[in-house]
Amino acid sequence: FGSWWGWSGTAPAGQAVHNPELSDNVLYYYPSWMQVRRSLASGEWPPLWNPWILGGTPFLANGESGLFSPLNALLYVLPVDRAFGATVLLQLVLAGTFMYLLLRELPLPFAPALLGAVAFALNGFFLAWLAMLNLVAAGLWLPLALLLLQRWRRLRRWRDLAGFTLVLTAQLLAGFLQVSLYVLLACGLYWLV
Repeated sequence: FGSWWGWSGTAPAGQAVHNPELSDNVLYYYPSWMQVRRSLASGEWPPLWNPWILGGTPFLANGESGLFSPLNALLYVLPVDRAFGATVLLQLVLAGTFMYLLLRELPLPFAPALLGAVAFALNGFFLAWLAMLNLVAAGLWLPLALLLLQRWRRLRRWRDLAGFTLVLTAQLLAGFLQVSLYVLLACGLYWLV
């Protein structure tokens, strides 16, 4: 926090910010979620307006708000600063779990599936953008989407197709359209191959 005016008093003396280029959490997401919590405390659902960004912006018109993302549930119940850390951990665990399930479906033995799951959860893209909750939240659904597509192809169960639809919805609600488009493209290519 110490690199930005307005937050400089909160940084311990002599401590530098790790990557000042990834400032969105400090300058956008944290204040936005604090406003969401204030709106909820005053009885407003859904939170409609954020008066602190650009002189005021609507929450629902901004896809990046992620208000309805299931992975942001912790931001509603925990203090915002703790919820950010808990959500990061949840995202990494879910990414690894989804990849493990996909690899076991393919079928790979336990050890290679576990290694693949750890490699996916800790991949460079996720770790580089871990501070961007919505970016990782959109991408981590890819293995689960592919798993459900694989099951639909093999078994033709409607519940797999319904699950696939829910997964695509969840990743779109995460609030990072570019990554959501990559997931949709990967699913399309997987289906064709």
